[in-house]
Amino acid sequence: MIKEKREELPGGTEPRFGFEAGGLMEGEPTWTRMSKVAAICVALARKHFGESLDYSPESLNVVDRIILSGWGNDGVEEPSTDLTTTFGAYLGEIIVRRTRGRWVSGFSDEEPASILYVGTGDRVQANFSPFMMVREKFRNPNGLELGLLLNLMTQIISEVETEHMNEATGATGEEE
Repeated sequence: MIKEKREELPGGTEPRFGFEAGGLMEGEPTWTRMSKVAAICVALARKHFGESLDYSPESLNVVDRIILSGWGNDGVEEPSTDLTTTFGAYLGEIIVRRTRGRWVSGFSDEEPASILYVGTGDRVQANFSPFMMVREKFRNPNGLELGLLLNLMTQIISEVETEHMNEATGATGEEE
């Protein structure tokens, strides 16, 4: 269960993650598990906040609003692992769907996975933790916007990709 500050959730109940009932299986591939957890986030947003999440970059504004309304104005010092996993998996699914990123296994409960961005030629270009980003959002709910983070990451990936393409073709990116 989510340990949260807000008690007036629709229906008078606390949101439940449903990891056990959500079809998660021990030993399943990381990408399958994270996709399922992201779907749990979508269901929780609809059921407990009346919000629709559609995996679009714009839906991160809805996630920001949910976090602000549910855990709020003074932030959460250390959000639960379940909470960061649920919202982090949703953010990660958006990243994976918009880039050539892929989920890879993490090393702890706090970092159950990360997103490895692989450029051309299977060269690793970047590694992102959507869970770390979500933890920061909870620590600073008014000052950090997940949509802006997504835009920044997309820009970084694009720059890295351009740099790699220039290296592969011998171009310097500078005009002569």
